[in-house]
Amino acid sequence: MITLGIDPGIGGGWATLYNGKLDQWGRMPKLKVRSKTLVDAAELFNQIPPGCYQGVVELVSGRPGQSGVFAFGHSTGSATAVAMIRCTKMEWVSPQVWKKHFGLSKDKRASLDAARMKFGPGPDWSVLANDGIAEAALMAQWYLDTKTKTV
Repeated sequence: MITLGIDPGIGGGWATLYNGKLDQWGRMPKLKVRSKTLVDAAELFNQIPPGCYQGVVELVSGRPGQSGVFAFGHSTGSATAVAMIRCTKMEWVSPQVWKKHFGLSKDKRASLDAARMKFGPGPDWSVLANDGIAEAALMAQWYLDTKTKTV
């Protein structure tokens, strides 16, 4: 079974778990459009392997007055659309829900440490820029822990 997790922000990432083990991953691909940096949906589609059975995307929202809300919304929409095309089953989860499941706060370093402990070797978990990959992998694990039935 393949499970896809996506942290949809510009600094986010994606990860697949194959039977619960970290399999593939990547940082969110970017595209420059005039002065804006957006998620490159076509490249994201190409990076995520076909055949994904289930996916989970972080349910995020912009805050009033937050700069870059349009770009954030565009990136979230692009990532969600790619996941909906690649996956036959979808789920959305708020950061508060999946982070509570792992006992995490907003601290990105804690997410990297949790991913290193849970998944072992993978991307360089000491690089802060890989926090989106760590969070995507943890969301996929949250899905497996809470949404799938064990026999």
